[in-house]
Amino acid sequence: MTANTSKPRKVANSAPVEVPVAEILKLKRRDKVEQEKVPVFAMEDENGVEQVYYMPAKISRGSALKLMRVLTREPEVIAVSIMLEEILGKDGLDALEAADLPDEDFDAIVDKIQTLVFGASEEGKGN
Repeated sequence: MTANTSKPRKVANSAPVEVPVAEILKLKRRDKVEQEKVPVFAMEDENGVEQVYYMPAKISRGSALKLMRVLTREPEVIAVSIMLEEILGKDGLDALEAADLPDEDFDAIVDKIQTLVFGASEEGKGN
């Protein structure tokens, strides 16, 4: 007698499909842990005190995927705003909005974040 190695699986918006159990990847969610942070920019607040704004040193795969999806679906200016808030947090985005930065400073911040975000999403390739 042969063992049944297939189970019917429901695929989104389709009828159940026979998939060999050995081919199903069983994934586990990881608990969120405090991440190392790296400085992105610094500026004086309204009291003249220098405030440093940070981002995670390593961007999770999930965050990178979310940001790539936003970048493909939204106009660039909206996607950049969403990316900045996701990475810098509300305080960091609020500081940038209040600063009235020259274009080259703003572009340098966005370029730095994009390099760290999408560079991080490429790291595990070939391993």
